Formats: sequence, structure tokens, C-alpha cells
Amino acid sequence: MSRLSQSLRGGCRGGRAWRLIVVGSRRRAGGAGARLYRLFGFVEEGRMTKRIKIAPDKYLDDVCMGLWVGP
Repeated sequence: MSRLSQSLRGGCRGGRAWRLIVVGSRRRAGGAGARLYRLFGFVEEGRMTKRIKIAPDKYLDDVCMGLWVGP
């Protein structure tokens, strides 16, 4: 985990934002994927609700996450 954090932060001149989208659930704040990225310092920046239909009347959200890497 620390190797990835160092890679994201290392060698960065100026500022840089890393962004990703995680498939989440309606009940949990982004599910297991979002929890993992939070361990690396990513924060939730937004949510696209009911983005993926998995069954009649059941949907998943996409969770937008970002990590600011800068001086």
C-alpha cells in the first residue's frame, strides 16, 4: 500500500489531481472499492446516482474519488 502511495506522490512537480470512478452501492458509501481507495488518501468528490441497473428497481451508484498530489 505504501508503495502505491509513494508512486502517486513521488516525482510530482507542481500539483496534480488523480481521479477515478468506483462502482458503489446505495446502502454503503461506495462499497469496498471506495474504502480501499480511502486508505490511500482518496476522498469522495461526487456521486452519480442510480448509474448501473442490476435488477428491476435495484441500482448502483458510481462514486467519483480524487487525490490531490502537490507541493
